[in-house]
Amino acid sequence: MKKFFTLLCVAFCATSLFANVVTGTCGDNLQWAYDTDTHALTITGSGDMWDYSGDWASDATTPWTQVVSEITSVSLPDGLTRIGEGAFHSCSSLTSITIPNSITSIGDWAFCSCSSLTSITIPNSVMSIGDWAFHGCSSLTSITIPNSVIVIGELVFYGCSSLTSIIVENGNTIYDSRENCNAIIETATNTLLVGCQNTIIPNSVTSIGNSAF
Repeated sequence: MKKFFTLLCVAFCATSLFANVVTGTCGDNLQWAYDTDTHALTITGSGDMWDYSGDWASDATTPWTQVVSEITSVSLPDGLTRIGEGAFHSCSSLTSITIPNSITSIGDWAFCSCSSLTSITIPNSVMSIGDWAFHGCSSLTSITIPNSVIVIGELVFYGCSSLTSIIVENGNTIYDSRENCNAIIETATNTLLVGCQNTIIPNSVTSIGNSAF
């Protein structure tokens, strides 16, 4: 009887421990867990994340759509290789995120409308950043594009009204921020693609892209 009671207590404690954690899958080899107490979303596993967007970012329906505005932190595993389209769209309470250096691609609308996001670190493994990826991140103050990035989509930083610093790392063969101009310039065409409050347009720039500011 005593042994049964002990096992019952253990089972009850285990149930209580995990009662507030919701889980599921978000890739062929990726799992997610959301803690409703801490509002933390944790992704584990490896490989590409599934895409969650349709024709527009607002079409994105992720497994965590019902709590998207409550998520305050997101943890991504080292084995993650691609952030899916619309994955964290409208995570309006998310303030920062670190992207692991296993990531090679950030999908369209991935962080669109994360209005509280103040900082994000893009590692030197990322090669492409999709359309509208950080659109509407109105609290983001600075961004550094590593020299590994060879594709930047359309309107990636449009609506990032608090941006004051934009840096493209030296050695990038496609883009630059020459003369400390606080902008992203397509080197081959001398086209300024993305600017901010502190952008100083170099004399070498011959054109300005649509919605650069």
